[in-house]
Amino acid sequence: MVAIDENSLRYIEEYKDDPWPFNRIFYQPVIDFLTKAGARAIVFDIEFSNPFVEDGGEGDQALAAALSSSQRTILAMRLDEHGEQPPTELEPQPLLPDKLGALLLEGGKSAENRSSWTPMPPIPIFVEATAGLGFTNISLDVDGKVRRYQLFVRRGTEVVPSLALAAATLVTDSRKLLLRDGRLLSKAYDVHLNDRGEMLLNWYGRGYNAQVAGEPSPFAFYSFSHVLEAGLAEAEGRETTILGHDAFRDRIVIIGGTSPQLYDFKTTPLSSGKTAEPGLEVHATAILNLLGGQALRPLRASWSLTLTVVLSLFLFGVVFLRGSLLTSSLVYLSTGLAVLGWAYYLFALEHTYLVTTPILLGLTGSFFLPLSYRYLVEKSTKENIKKMFNHYLDPSIIDSLIANPDNLKIGGETKEMTIFFSDIQGFTTLSEKLPAGELIKVLNAYLSGPTQIIMTHGGYVDKYIGDAIMALFGAPIALPGHAALACRAALEINALLEATRYETLQTFGVSPQLITRIGLHSGPAVVGNIGSDLSTSKKFNYTAIGDAVNLASRLEGFNKVFGTRIAVSGTTRTKAGEDFLYRPLDLVAVKGKDVPIPVFELLAFRDSATPLQRELAEHFSAGVDCYQKDRRNFPSALGHFKECLRLKPDDEASKVYLKRCTVFLVAPPDPSWDGVFRAQEK
Repeated sequence: MVAIDENSLRYIEEYKDDPWPFNRIFYQPVIDFLTKAGARAIVFDIEFSNPFVEDGGEGDQALAAALSSSQRTILAMRLDEHGEQPPTELEPQPLLPDKLGALLLEGGKSAENRSSWTPMPPIPIFVEATAGLGFTNISLDVDGKVRRYQLFVRRGTEVVPSLALAAATLVTDSRKLLLRDGRLLSKAYDVHLNDRGEMLLNWYGRGYNAQVAGEPSPFAFYSFSHVLEAGLAEAEGRETTILGHDAFRDRIVIIGGTSPQLYDFKTTPLSSGKTAEPGLEVHATAILNLLGGQALRPLRASWSLTLTVVLSLFLFGVVFLRGSLLTSSLVYLSTGLAVLGWAYYLFALEHTYLVTTPILLGLTGSFFLPLSYRYLVEKSTKENIKKMFNHYLDPSIIDSLIANPDNLKIGGETKEMTIFFSDIQGFTTLSEKLPAGELIKVLNAYLSGPTQIIMTHGGYVDKYIGDAIMALFGAPIALPGHAALACRAALEINALLEATRYETLQTFGVSPQLITRIGLHSGPAVVGNIGSDLSTSKKFNYTAIGDAVNLASRLEGFNKVFGTRIAVSGTTRTKAGEDFLYRPLDLVAVKGKDVPIPVFELLAFRDSATPLQRELAEHFSAGVDCYQKDRRNFPSALGHFKECLRLKPDDEASKVYLKRCTVFLVAPPDPSWDGVFRAQEK
């Protein structure tokens, strides 16, 4: 390959401001050098359909002289498939039969008649001087890749060869061609063609791109600038060590562009990502396929059909005879892999391609059709289970039960989770004022929004207890980040109810307005189906039990003490991370427990917290820090809580601490005071 690469363009640029197209005088020393080197053919993948007028025709005359002297050159032309005239000032000249290789084609009909196609040959002096012509049109598949190569087309009684066929004809002098049974035969080659005269290319590997990357290449590439310099040196009688004749002796040399500036690149099955291969590699591959008899040929259709039927029936029998799913799958996969392996063997060693798609589709049908019966039966059983439990259990629990029917019995496991409890403030008063029907409507309207939010964040609504909601984040399915998801759900529920409580008041005439208190705690809890396992009465409830559940419930009630909305344990705060804004409420020992836990109020998402919320949290945290047992700085604490009330006059938590500090300033606590709030109620 003689590559017109970036180096070549820069080399020519020293003589000409706009290097491309080259002044054709530069081709003369290249052709002379390659001819003297003993190249069997010099093939140009460059079109010369217009004269070069910048030098007054001197370059065209020089190139014509070199072509005539060499008599080993094949020039490129294009066949205009739309019948348009070539964009040249000269009228297109009729092609000379001897320049097409004087091919005689006998036998069947391969390649459609292209009488309407307009040849766009080189200018007449080049047509007269060259040894042969070949068209460079390349067919693309629907994915834009080159897999096929058209060797010739018919124009009436004329046979127009491709660049590859013209080169092969010049080298082998095989001018008589015979078409038989989809094969193109001559004394030098035997290749299989489709009905358009195309052969399926057998690629040898990436060429120019591989050589540039330092990888093995099936073709040897030499820069046009180096060949030109060697030719000039030889013409002037100078010695040069750049290139010798041995590199081109008895070789077919193709001259074409590899520079991105020339836009002659094709995507092939070997191309990766956005890379493409220079167009001259397509012609080189076609020439080697043709001369080496290495073009791919199809396996006989009768053999492919027989293979498809036999293998499909075999696999169908294995699956239909109730083989296990594992056994059937292994047979299916191994048979498919065997087909692919055999296809690879035929492709790599026999240059034969086996169309595996029909065989693999047959195997797939033979595998899945017998399984469909089992699937339909099992699906019917699963649908019955869903109908039985759909109104009582969350869909995720139903899916778990369908996948693992053994879960339908008493038992359990310990899971790490975050437990959610919510309750309506003053619901008892509300229930006394509303008729039963209206009360149910209010409850349904209230529960719908929070339920949807909980489930959106991966929570499982365990149960409704009147106006209360118990939910689990982390059961029955493990839920990474369950604490943060529970906090997000709590804030969104609070925002939703805050935005709709006035609407609820208007719609249902509910007074007082609906205010929700939420408690969150993270920790291990026992979950499972709890209920009756009596054969006469099987009733289960998938729920959670344990200290973590009890503590979450106590935290929901703890909101009453400070007038807060969302109380979370220190464990939940730690696990949820720093995406949220909190303020510390107290050290609390719930009823029945001696060990205190830190309790915080969840205020907002940290990124969207208002300046008022941030300032309130800052002063409140400072006040609690002064209040705690280690400091007992009640005057400073009092100042911070007063500032909180200035910022938010209705802040009940600040009022609670203001009262405590006032009492302690008058009567300081006992030295044994530990700063722990001990709840007397659940």
